[in-house]
Amino acid sequence: MSKMNAQNIVEIVGKNLEMVKKYSERLLKGESIAKEIFGKYNTELEGLISDRVSEYSSNGELARMESEAAKDLASWTEQSGRTQKYNAEELAHERIVKEVGCAYRSEKEHELAFANVLHQSIVNYALRTELAARMVEEGCAGNKLAVVELSARISPGLTFHSASKYLSCVVIPYGTEARSAIGEQELDCSLVSFEAAYESAKNAAEKFGANYVLAESSAAPSKRVMKSRKKPRVYFCTLTPSSDQKNSDQENNSHEKSTSYHEINTEFRDEFDSIVREICFQKLTDMYLN
Repeated sequence: MSKMNAQNIVEIVGKNLEMVKKYSERLLKGESIAKEIFGKYNTELEGLISDRVSEYSSNGELARMESEAAKDLASWTEQSGRTQKYNAEELAHERIVKEVGCAYRSEKEHELAFANVLHQSIVNYALRTELAARMVEEGCAGNKLAVVELSARISPGLTFHSASKYLSCVVIPYGTEARSAIGEQELDCSLVSFEAAYESAKNAAEKFGANYVLAESSAAPSKRVMKSRKKPRVYFCTLTPSSDQKNSDQENNSHEKSTSYHEINTEFRDEFDSIVREICFQKLTDMYLN
């Protein structure tokens, strides 16, 4: 690499670092930044969907899709015996959204990935502040952290210098086999639910001796139209040491539990990951600093 190219890279890093610092300061104040980072892509996609609907309305394709949707809904009702979540017009429109969304995501794949990486950098920067110091302090007092997430969202930012003093483990149970290995084979509920998030948190606390646990159970955006009409979503469960546990020199299994649910209306997996990462950061802030 030439000196000129190396210097250019240094300058680019310097400029981006200033931007990352400004965004991280906003994140530390509790502001949401993921929607802003992906705003351009959402606006463009909305315009493309509107154009496609107008085109199909003019050339008769929309009427054909609505007729096909009506037949599909009747078939689904007959098969399941349940009332469907869509009417024909809504189902046809959702299919157009997926059609346009898939094409747009393919076209912008690398830009969306870069936006996600940028968000990761902002969160990583924000983590290395008072929060990191507090997590290490708690870890040195015997209160380790375990994280269970369904994709590597917050975890890349947790392995900073001295992380071994506070971080017990990060678990990403991507498949059912991994869930079985960490003791969730008996889980009698949807894998995306409050129950699943709590089971993950409880298992992490028991198996890895963690007193702080951040666990999530999530469903990212799908390329298919979901018959359930459920939006991309995430369930959180956090465990923190109880007051009695913090004030005692003896180990016990007493934790304070907190849960929350977040619906994330996006067609972009990268934006979904960024928003979940942002929520994870706020959860850690609440667990350690509030």
